[in-house]
Amino acid sequence: MSVSSIRDFNDPFELHLKPGRQGTPAEELQRTKTVAARNHDELIARAILAGHNIRRYRRKLAKVTKKPDLLRGLTDQLIENQRERSIRHFDAATKVMCFSEQRDPESSEIPMWGYYADCHRGVRVHLHPEFYRRPGILVFDIDYEPLPPEVGFAESKLPGLNKFVEKMLRTKAESWSHEEEVRVLVPNRLLKKGPDSRGTNRHWIDLDPSHIARIDLGIQFAEKAATVALLKKEFPTTPVFLTSKHPKEFLCRYTREH
Repeated sequence: MSVSSIRDFNDPFELHLKPGRQGTPAEELQRTKTVAARNHDELIARAILAGHNIRRYRRKLAKVTKKPDLLRGLTDQLIENQRERSIRHFDAATKVMCFSEQRDPESSEIPMWGYYADCHRGVRVHLHPEFYRRPGILVFDIDYEPLPPEVGFAESKLPGLNKFVEKMLRTKAESWSHEEEVRVLVPNRLLKKGPDSRGTNRHWIDLDPSHIARIDLGIQFAEKAATVALLKKEFPTTPVFLTSKHPKEFLCRYTREH
């Protein structure tokens, strides 16, 4: 089964951030100067994240007294650099799988079949919990929020990288809440790399047939009879369902074929 790089997510607002509370220019300047005076290492971190050396950063900091808007510009740049650094750090070690919670048929399934299963032409695979219970795999629910996670670079300490990345990963816009998403983080050491049926190189994780609880074929899936016959042969103990439209409601209806 293929897994994804965090950079390949379909939502452009994934890992979105917003700056923390902004004070007046004078307050922001004083807080930044206080951080710099108390923690030289943090000043270095700020300089590295923003792509400046220490001398250039101090020169910019000195100019804030004359150009207060410069501090806000530096903060925006620092946030974007921290976001990119976090993505690189995460992607070098881990890949992601995204699942939805088990549920009874409901209308929220319809758009997910549309954008995750090739406009209802694909399949849905249900997995047993044993699939996730492997050493090194982390599973967590998504938090749906009206606003992105907040990070402020003029505070007394920079957020720890792991905690920072976790908050970014766990948060999506509340407009996606119908998905009830569960994310599975898989360390790269458990993965293989190779081409898919279209020749695109992907990362893969081994999937034992015993981990497959059920397979659903979409409403517009082609060659259903031949596929059901093949699945019966390859997965003789796995239930296979055909999906159809409910005759009276905006719901998917599932009929067991095997």
